[in-house]
Amino acid sequence: MFHNQLSGLFQLLRKYDFRDLHFYEKNNRNYLRFHRPEKYGDDLTEIRYTIEYVNKEKIQKNIYDTSWARRSEFTKTYGLGASSHSPQCIAKMDGGEK
Repeated sequence: MFHNQLSGLFQLLRKYDFRDLHFYEKNNRNYLRFHRPEKYGDDLTEIRYTIEYVNKEKIQKNIYDTSWARRSEFTKTYGLGASSHSPQCIAKMDGGEK
């Protein structure tokens, strides 16, 4: 259901060359990958260090990342939820170099 509610946003982001939109839980586990919604629940802490950082420090993080997929891209990671001091989940967008 969450995927259906935000699919319009994801399509708009793709027009601006964003490739991925992810949501993570407080335990750093992937809740939703828009590009692969059937794959979820895995912990990407060892691959995506910014997820753990944002969960721990409760601040937004913008980086230019060279990912495990060997592509360089802009990554924006930020907390969502009740407040910036206690995010309910983490959202991360990849891409948008244009």
